[in-house]
Amino acid sequence: RRPGAGVQRDARTPERILPVAQNVEGIYATPGGVQVWVGSNAAKTVTVIEGATAKTLGTITGFGTPYRVGSSRTGRVVLVSDPDSNRVSIFDTGSRKELARIDLGKEKGADAPTGKHAKLAVKDEYTLH
Repeated sequence: RRPGAGVQRDARTPERILPVAQNVEGIYATPGGVQVWVGSNAAKTVTVIEGATAKTLGTITGFGTPYRVGSSRTGRVVLVSDPDSNRVSIFDTGSRKELARIDLGKEKGADAPTGKHAKLAVKDEYTLH
């Protein structure tokens, strides 16, 4: 499959190559494209890129496999699922500091009681709501 097949973009916006580790799995742009969070299974890291400049803002380490990345509607927090460690980590978007870590125990996912917090894939299932 050729790169970009099936992806639509605004032709007025130039393409950029982002400096990230190999074996990219989870890619997420915060609302407005301010930041792009990119998980690498090979490096077991998440690289945070500034959307406007493609400059690396930082690299977060300590993952087993950063499989999926998503954010709150406002983009204030970013969630990273890690099925190898069976957890979801929640980060402050501005500081890139970990705010919380949700241990999913032995299950493949978890169900938040209110259903208002997040929906993120944890390895083939959408079970965290």
